[in-house]
Amino acid sequence: MTTKTKTAFRIERTDQGAVLWFDIPDSKVNVLRPDVEDDLSRALDELEADPPAALVIASAKEDFCVGADVNVLNEIETSDELAELSRQGQAVMNRIESLPFPTVAAISGNCLGGGLELALACDRRVAADTDDTKLGLPEVQLGLVPGAGGTVRLPETVGLESALDMILAGKRLRPSRARKVGLVDDVVHPKILLDVAFELAGEPADDQSLLGKARDFALAGNPVGRKVVFSKARDSVMERTHGNMPAPLRAIDVIETGVRDGRYEGFEAESKAFGELGMTEQASALIHIFQSRNRTKDPVAGTPRPVHKVGIVGAGLMGGGIAAVTAADAGLPVRISDLDWGPLGSALADIRDEVEGRRYLRPPEKKEILARVLPTIGNEGFADADVVIEAVVEKLDVKHDVLGEMEDLIAEDALFATNTSSIPIAEIAAAAKHPERVLGMHYFSPVPQVPLLEVVARPQTSDDAIATAVELGSSQGKTVIVVKDGPGFYTSRILAPYLDEAARLLLEGAPIDAIDRLMTRTGFPLGPFRLLDEVGLDIGVEISEILFEGLGDRMEPNPLLADMVDAGRIGKKAGSGFYRYERKGNDYRRIDEVDETVYDLVGVSPNEVPSDAADRMILRMVNEALFAFGDGILHTASDGDIGAVFGLGFPAHMGGPFHYVQHQLSAESALEQLEDFSERFGPRFRPAPTLVEAARSGGVFTTGQAS
Repeated sequence: MTTKTKTAFRIERTDQGAVLWFDIPDSKVNVLRPDVEDDLSRALDELEADPPAALVIASAKEDFCVGADVNVLNEIETSDELAELSRQGQAVMNRIESLPFPTVAAISGNCLGGGLELALACDRRVAADTDDTKLGLPEVQLGLVPGAGGTVRLPETVGLESALDMILAGKRLRPSRARKVGLVDDVVHPKILLDVAFELAGEPADDQSLLGKARDFALAGNPVGRKVVFSKARDSVMERTHGNMPAPLRAIDVIETGVRDGRYEGFEAESKAFGELGMTEQASALIHIFQSRNRTKDPVAGTPRPVHKVGIVGAGLMGGGIAAVTAADAGLPVRISDLDWGPLGSALADIRDEVEGRRYLRPPEKKEILARVLPTIGNEGFADADVVIEAVVEKLDVKHDVLGEMEDLIAEDALFATNTSSIPIAEIAAAAKHPERVLGMHYFSPVPQVPLLEVVARPQTSDDAIATAVELGSSQGKTVIVVKDGPGFYTSRILAPYLDEAARLLLEGAPIDAIDRLMTRTGFPLGPFRLLDEVGLDIGVEISEILFEGLGDRMEPNPLLADMVDAGRIGKKAGSGFYRYERKGNDYRRIDEVDETVYDLVGVSPNEVPSDAADRMILRMVNEALFAFGDGILHTASDGDIGAVFGLGFPAHMGGPFHYVQHQLSAESALEQLEDFSERFGPRFRPAPTLVEAARSGGVFTTGQAS
């Protein structure tokens, strides 16, 4: 056995043929970029000059290939340059497809974007049966379309409908699902991955194109059927994106061109679309979010202590959700407590539903996860917990009681975290014997679905405690930002004025459902009134009072929410809020219509939505984000963008509050609008000093440390 080549691709000759190892030197992951593609071309030259009996392409790293290096996109200035980059990638994939010997991609770990396009260029594909193996073309999530032949080869391989389903939502398939749709030929234990790959190379290749198309031939295999498929796809995209994201619609056009006019036209349409989309403001925003999210994975100061067990006090919606991700994603044993068995029973049922809903898990794996969660009344089983997270009611005296009880039980170096959404950590830690180990771990509801965790640290919080919380959150599958302590921290602080402005619009007569539709069309997952009903109006009142006390007149709450709470309308959990509900078991289900009696309660008649309504709500959120940045709550403004997008549903195509102001709206325009609103509506629109400085000096605030 001999080994050749020592670049991103090295050839290993065997008795069965050759393995082309993808292994970029000095890099944790494999990515595709021009110099890597050059290495691949040189390897192909060598293989063509001395053809093996068969070629298996595999990765020497944990992941097969995570896609293109998005940093390259930042260096390109024109759509023509981007289109040419796409054509170069297509050319390399075409070479692989045309090799005169069998080719098999042996896939382990993430096989995404350009990585999957490389695998699609091979004759066959085999995937390792591991939790970490996922296959997909997620380019639309960056505002792009696949650029190395994926829009042509994926429909040929899995059929039109499955390809549209994958590309338009950027779905990542686990191995079993990939096998079911025909994306891979086999799924095997990782230890025999290469052996099976060579076996596949020696078998006659199935016509994946015919197999894929046969699955949906009745619809997609004829011109009339294709028209129906593409029409439904466009309707689905518009319903989901409200036209805010051009990439999915353009992807449909590109795929349709390839299916209708043939491969050559499909490849050229793909390159052109890739180039043009790469210059859009949506792609700029989405790439910014992608890169900012990656930066949150950088190590923080301090050394995380090992966590072998987590204790959770409070078995409500939040406590149960935290227990679910700790057991299922972090794989840790959990002790969860409450004052009686009622909440514990509900929490265990919710955890069971969450685990059962993960269809990719096998029954023994589900059983093992559920066995990690042990309920208790009182504090039994907490003494050996390395981290205790309290998720009790938002009352300071109750949190002090929990802290005192836990400090008498847990080890001196164990971490105590509070899930409070608004009470300053300093006030909670004031009762602690070891305040350096007390911090905030602010999760968002529903915990298994919302990806953000906001770790809140005081100056006295130890670096090791922060590092431990960050690592635990990452193991739970969360995107973690670290913020400084203060009223409302970051996310609650910027959400409150957005919701307050929605309430003020209602008091002016704007219809509840019209406001919600306006903001979902803008790109928020829920309208403000739907969100208030889900979170609870009583929670909104508590947070608004804390913010008003801590931040002054621009946070003065309007009376609407307090009046609603006084009338017993606290949202979905009580079956009465801005919308109507009906009881379903122990819970309430929303009836999709506004409770019209709300208008009588607040003394208004619904009329029209002001033309500036969306600007008023969004700018109040954006302006408060700038205030928080100026107050030093954020380490970087990109953390603020991540917090808003992944915690609050700020539209990703706008890039977060800071990116939106700098790159889409402009600081000058934002300042002008806020000054106008301040003159019309009062101090709640007073511009943040950070914005005033940026607008007048031309400076930026999206990089560097907050001051």
